[in-house]
Amino acid sequence: IAGMLRGAGVKDASGAVDYLGRRFLRVKMQESDRQSLIRFLSARLGSASIDFNKDGVETGLRELAHLILSMPEYQLA
Repeated sequence: IAGMLRGAGVKDASGAVDYLGRRFLRVKMQESDRQSLIRFLSARLGSASIDFNKDGVETGLRELAHLILSMPEYQLA
């Protein structure tokens, strides 16, 4: 996932949430859910920006993807 996001030019938590949301959801997620996911990833990575060389980044991004794929919006895809 880190390679996919890096290749797409994603640099921060909001970009990661938006990219994965566009990739996996057929309908737009609620703004409150989006903000919650941004806060989750920022807390998980220790920063709003993504340092792809830092340990744990892939794990945090996988957890984010799991949360997005668990959303009701994904079930509509």
